[in-house]
Parts: sequence; structure tokens; C-alpha cells
Amino acid sequence: MFMFSGVLEEHKQPLVAYQLFKTIAQAAPGARMVFCGGGYLQPVIEQMAAADGLAAHVHCTGSIPKDEMKRHYQSAHFLLFQSKSEGWPKAVAESMFWGAIPVTREVSIVPEMLGQGERGILTKPNDAVAAMAERVLALWNDKAACQHMSTLCMEWSREFTLDKFEADLKKLI
Repeated sequence: MFMFSGVLEEHKQPLVAYQLFKTIAQAAPGARMVFCGGGYLQPVIEQMAAADGLAAHVHCTGSIPKDEMKRHYQSAHFLLFQSKSEGWPKAVAESMFWGAIPVTREVSIVPEMLGQGERGILTKPNDAVAAMAERVLALWNDKAACQHMSTLCMEWSREFTLDKFEADLKKLI
């Protein structure tokens, strides 16, 4: 399963995530995609999915509670997230925590979070959708490599919990 997490507006580029999924779905017909988050591009994505014959494979949740969001992260294999900019990349960190492999642009601190590509797939703004899809499918088809990368994501991200943050703050004080 694939997911997008964030506001469905141009700066987060959910339409690029949709195009990426559409390309992946051509090679993996059973693939599913969930767009978690609301925004003015939600009806556009739904219309595109219907026009492309993917309506049964693409679901837009709108804004949802944290517990429901957690369930989507837990069942996702990949986060397709091509945001133009990030401060603290929360969606990337959350996906990693639950083992969903991020496919995301080299913005902000994302390259460091992903270990320069050890813990996810880094893309550049000018990367073609077909090239990104090829990289995702190569990893998807190598189950051992996919599981290894997912495990690396979880191990790295779980070093940064609120409990650890609080304990480190107490050490400073």
C-alpha cells in the first residue's frame, strides 16, 4: 500500500504523488493509494483517479483523527511525498516510525533523516515520474531489501521519541 500524508495543496505536490502512484499501479495492478489530508486538490485527485480507472485503488480520507492516521501509516509500505519544502518533515518522520519507506524530495533535513538514501528513496525536483516509479518498483520487487529498508527506517526514527527528548532535556537542566 502507498500513502500520502499532508494537506492536498500545490506546495505539497499531491498531484505528483498521484502521477507516481498511477505509474506504479500500471506495473503493480493490485496496488492501493490513500491520500490522508484535506485540501482543494482532493476533488481533482478523485476525478483523475476516476478518469484513469483507478477509483477503486485510490482513496482520499480528508482530514482524519490521529488514531486513524496511525492505522494508515501502519499498513503503508511507502510514503509518496514530493513536497517542495519542509520545516520539520513530520510526515516523513511518522512514516519511518511505522516502517513505511519514504519516497521524498531532497529538502530540509530529509537527506540526513534518510541516511542519504539508506532509509528511503530520495528524489530531486527534476526527476521524471517514470524514473521515480522505476526505483520504487525495483525496491518493491526485492522483498528482502524492502524489509531491510523498512527496518532501518523504524530503528532510526524510534531513537527520537518524546520520552527520549524529555530525558535529554532533564539532563541539560
